Amino acid sequence: MSHLKKLCSLIYLFGFVFLFGCASKSSTSTMIGLAGNRQMAVGIKNLKFSVATNSINTATLSSLSQKAIAAAYGSKVSELQFDPNSPLESPENLYQIGRLEIDDLFQMDVSVKGSFEIPNASGVTKSENETPTELTDNYAEVSGTIFNGANLRAVNIFTFKVPLNPSASFENNFLEKFKKAVVQAFPNPNIYPKSDPKHFADLLFTYSESKEQDMSAPLTCENASERLKFYAAAKDLFEIAEKRGSAQVVGTQGASHQLTSRLSESTLKAKIVEDCIVDQSKTFEIQIDYTSIVPTNQVYIQRAMEAAKFEPVLKQYTSKPVKFRFQVEANGKISLFVDLRFDGEKYKAWTIGRIPMRLNNFQILSLDPYFALMQKLILFRGSLGPDAPFALKTAFENMRMMLNLKTLINGEAAFAVDGKIAKDQKHLSMAYPNSIFISAPGFETKQITAHDSNIFQEKAWITLGNCKTIEGTKTEDGLVYDFFNFPCQ
Repeated sequence: MSHLKKLCSLIYLFGFVFLFGCASKSSTSTMIGLAGNRQMAVGIKNLKFSVATNSINTATLSSLSQKAIAAAYGSKVSELQFDPNSPLESPENLYQIGRLEIDDLFQMDVSVKGSFEIPNASGVTKSENETPTELTDNYAEVSGTIFNGANLRAVNIFTFKVPLNPSASFENNFLEKFKKAVVQAFPNPNIYPKSDPKHFADLLFTYSESKEQDMSAPLTCENASERLKFYAAAKDLFEIAEKRGSAQVVGTQGASHQLTSRLSESTLKAKIVEDCIVDQSKTFEIQIDYTSIVPTNQVYIQRAMEAAKFEPVLKQYTSKPVKFRFQVEANGKISLFVDLRFDGEKYKAWTIGRIPMRLNNFQILSLDPYFALMQKLILFRGSLGPDAPFALKTAFENMRMMLNLKTLINGEAAFAVDGKIAKDQKHLSMAYPNSIFISAPGFETKQITAHDSNIFQEKAWITLGNCKTIEGTKTEDGLVYDFFNFPCQ
């Protein structure tokens, strides 16, 4: 009876092993088959040769590796081009991984020992009759690391060697050995999470914020490309995540708000870089926008523009385009908005030594540097020819004018231009504004009015209060400090 029990036990054991072995094989095949919905990528980080050869290159090895992975897993495979001097976590690599939505990354170092042998006159290489194991000095060795693309965590490694000769068999040998090595090391890709472009967008956004904070100098078009370099990459990945409906965002109000907020900021800062690059090719010109003014009346305004000879005056302020925009208001009156590029260095040169920085504990803002242009605009307002229609001439003489000092980065400052001409006395009296409108990135437009009326009446200077509150937060007046680059203490 005891022998019968032992026999039964052995049959059960062998049966279990048999079933387990079959199940494992079938399970592995099934798991690999299900990897077809994953996006995989190959990256050749280093390729080294013991002797010079033109027979093998990065492009060839990458192509063969992609074929091997596609054959092994049935998945889509792309190429990730590495900078060998940069780590995998470099911003450039993070952007590629996120943009390609890579779920699994096969990063490889390839070392080639020896080279393909040149065939003899009969077309046969010396070693074609030798077995691969005898080719100890002619082989390519591949050392790979498999990363999960969701978080760039290494999940396994693989290695294999491929004989270089016979050369006709190299491709098939490489494909078979690659497939065998990766399937053994990575039998079930689906146990690892799929890539989330938002993860990489967040990494690039955080990196960009940190880099921006590390630079103490004010943001300018000269340093914007380097300072804000990766916001455009973060923007692209946030947009991919938004369209895809990232699993980390769906159903999470806080995460959804963060994505929207960061996408908005990345878009804004990417546009700064784009605008600065486009602006490099722009030169001085006068642009005129008549909006809804009828063509017959435009003729008279154009004549007045030509007679006013604005160009010499405007070139003192900027080397970039200047725009005159005429607008007919609902009440029938005309408004003129002049968009002029603000040059902080020129403003400083005009005021230093002439205008005190502070007076009676007030920061002083003087518009004296723009006197010549304001004077020209007031004269222009009364310059329509005698043949102009009476209604147009009357509206033009009472035209409201605004000078908009614009920047590409720091918003704009605008103020009214007004005054009167006593024709019989040949005298022009300027009506300086006692307030200025400031528009800064991230803030609504604010009207800042002079704090001291006596100083304004005497000097026509706009007096500003403190740039910060007791708690250290920026005041509305502080926005003017930022625009004109006044020291904030």
